[in-house]
Amino acid sequence: MEKSARQIALRYGLYLGLFLFVYGLFYRLAEVSHSSPLGYIFYIALPIGVFLAIRQFKRRNSMANFKNSFIISAIVVIIGSAIYSLFVYVYNKFIDDGLLKIIREENMEKIGNNGTLTEDQVEQSLKLVDILSQPGAFSITIFIQLLVFGIITALLLVWFMTRKR
Repeated sequence: MEKSARQIALRYGLYLGLFLFVYGLFYRLAEVSHSSPLGYIFYIALPIGVFLAIRQFKRRNSMANFKNSFIISAIVVIIGSAIYSLFVYVYNKFIDDGLLKIIREENMEKIGNNGTLTEDQVEQSLKLVDILSQPGAFSITIFIQLLVFGIITALLLVWFMTRKR
């Protein structure tokens, strides 16, 4: 990959990560409910960041093909997701773990109220909730969710933006 393509990927990945960081901070400080529709802004910002990076790459490079555009998109998604996941980890580990406690309690209540699970299944589910309620596991889960969504979105956007008409 050429130098200008790397610069575009890094720049837009940092822009995306910075936006997600600032929005995540606002989201946490405003004490918005974790089940609020405002949480879906992350899933709007990711495609916008990818779109802007591909558009910039196409403007600078008339030979923008699917492969190079996808690589740039993937780098944008990885950097943006990593920055946000790091923020989530630091925030939940060192600043306020209240959200993790709320999510843990809600999941434990759902498991306890589910009458179809056996005692062993309830016990295993509660262990899994305990593991995923830790800041590190929670951050990794968010990273994976954003990464999967971002890569699928990137594939679709790159396909639409690089196809011959």
